[in-house]
Amino acid sequence: SQSKYMHIGAIIALHHHERYDGKGYPSQLKGEEIPLIARVVSVADIYDALVSERPYKKAWSNEDACRYIEQSAGTQLDPRCVQAFFDRIEAIQQIQAEYAD
Repeated sequence: SQSKYMHIGAIIALHHHERYDGKGYPSQLKGEEIPLIARVVSVADIYDALVSERPYKKAWSNEDACRYIEQSAGTQLDPRCVQAFFDRIEAIQQIQAEYAD
């Protein structure tokens, strides 16, 4: 139902800036206290922010973005979500290329 999707969206919006090490916001949740969907979206959000050009920064290369994601495993990001990201990196980069601006 629509309310189920709205609930999931609210969880993502509220928690995708939490950090795996507890230093995020708004609630300083740590590890598995952070809902899984928010941990997954955090990886995708950071990757997209890095590889996308913004008015205030140039896009990072895929290699640099992947290096940052890898280095953030266990601190900013859930290591299992990072591993899942890298397990699917080819498909992710295909989608990125298909929908590039």
